[in-house]
Amino acid sequence: MSSNDQGNKIHHRTDATLEQFWKAVDIWNTSAHVVNRRLCGVICLFIGRILNSDVDHDVIVSKIRDASIPSVTSMEDDYILKTLEAAGIKTRKDNNISEMGVYICIKKLLPRNSDKFQPCLELVIIDKLQNVALFSGLQEDYEQPCLTPNFTYSFCYNEEKNQIILVINNESRACITSVAWIKDQLFPKIIKWAETAVIEDRSNRLVTSSLNLVNIAKYNKLYQQLKKKYGLQMVQMWPENTDPLKFVYEDVAIAAYLLLLWEHERLQRKTQNAYQTFVDLGCGNGLLVHILTSEGHQGIGLDVRKRKIWDFYPSNTKLQELLSHR
Repeated sequence: MSSNDQGNKIHHRTDATLEQFWKAVDIWNTSAHVVNRRLCGVICLFIGRILNSDVDHDVIVSKIRDASIPSVTSMEDDYILKTLEAAGIKTRKDNNISEMGVYICIKKLLPRNSDKFQPCLELVIIDKLQNVALFSGLQEDYEQPCLTPNFTYSFCYNEEKNQIILVINNESRACITSVAWIKDQLFPKIIKWAETAVIEDRSNRLVTSSLNLVNIAKYNKLYQQLKKKYGLQMVQMWPENTDPLKFVYEDVAIAAYLLLLWEHERLQRKTQNAYQTFVDLGCGNGLLVHILTSEGHQGIGLDVRKRKIWDFYPSNTKLQELLSHR
C-alpha cells in the first residue's frame, strides 16, 4: 500500500482493519522498548476513562503538562485522579479499554542507559470514538536528552478511506531528529504490526497483561547495578574481535533477568538461602557464567572452543572447553 507524506501528516492506505490498528497501538503502548532502543521497559502508572470526553485532546495534554505529575512509580491512583480532576479532567479508573470511549494512560519510561537518560512520564490518550491514539512525552527537563519525543504525535484510523494516518504536532525545531525517527522508524512498524496482526481475542482489549515473569522496575534497577559492576570493566578490557557493547550488555541483561527469576522462585519455595545451580551450554565468552557465579550461584559454562577472555576471569568462574574426538 502507498503512503502520502504531507509534512507533519502521513496518510497510508492499508488492508488492516480497525481491530488490527488497535492491536498495533497496543504493542507500541505496552512494549515501546522493542522499537525505542533507549528504553529498558515501561511501567503503567494509571489507566482511566475520561468522563467528559468532549474535552479536546490538546487541552488534556496542556492541562496535564501544567499539573506536573511527578515521575515516581509508587504513585497512588487517588493522587492521579485528584490531579486530573483539579485540571478539569473527570476520570474514572478503568483498566479494561474494550468499550467505546476516551481513555487516558500515564506511563513511566525506564531508560536502558541511566547515565545518559532519566526516567520520564508519557501521556497516552486512546480515543475509540474518533479512532485516535495520541502520545506525548512529559519530560520535565527539556535541556536533557529525552527518552521519547516531548511533542505530541498521533496515530489515526480512517475507516472510510482505509487509511492509517500519522499526525505530528511539533512546535520545536530542536525536535527534527525525533520527527524523522517517528516517520522513518516508528510509523512503518505501526503499519507492519497492523497489517500482520492476528486477532485472537475478539474482545479487542487494548491493554493486555505482560508476559514478563519479573517486575520491570526491579529488573531495570538490577540491570543498571550489574552494568556498572561488571559491564563497564568488561567493555574496557574486551580481548575478543566481537563488539563488546553488544555482547557484554546482552549478557548483563540476561543475568539480571535470571537473578530476579531465581530470587522469586526461592521466595515462593521459602528457600531464600538455597541458591540455584546452573549449566550454561554454549557459554561463548563466559560472561553470563561469571556474573551468575559472582552473584552467588554455583555453575559451569561449556563450549566447544575456549575464548581469550576466559583467562581474565577469577578461578571460581568455571568454564570448560569441550574437545571434539574423532
